[in-house]
Amino acid sequence: MTAFVPRLEFGNRAFYGQQSTDGRVVVIDSPREVDRSDVPIDPPRDVVVHAAYMAAPVAAQLLRRGFRGFIGVDAGIGRNASGIGGLPLADEHFVPAAAVSVY
Repeated sequence: MTAFVPRLEFGNRAFYGQQSTDGRVVVIDSPREVDRSDVPIDPPRDVVVHAAYMAAPVAAQLLRRGFRGFIGVDAGIGRNASGIGGLPLADEHFVPAAAVSVY
């Protein structure tokens, strides 16, 4: 387990999930909050789990930061599959990514 356990209240920027010698799973409200995280984040080693939809712009932002992998929400897939539009982009860059169903 981690030494840092945040209080469960609105406004937590991030906390660690699973940790290993290879890196950590960082759980965060929004990918836009990475710079304001309460915990250190090392993108090349860490996988981020966030509560935003997995659109192409979100994936592009995370890819630019160099995250090892990321998981978001599918937002009900949406029109033209926009809720999961970032998954093919992640595939093109050989970065593991997933979208969790809202259903």
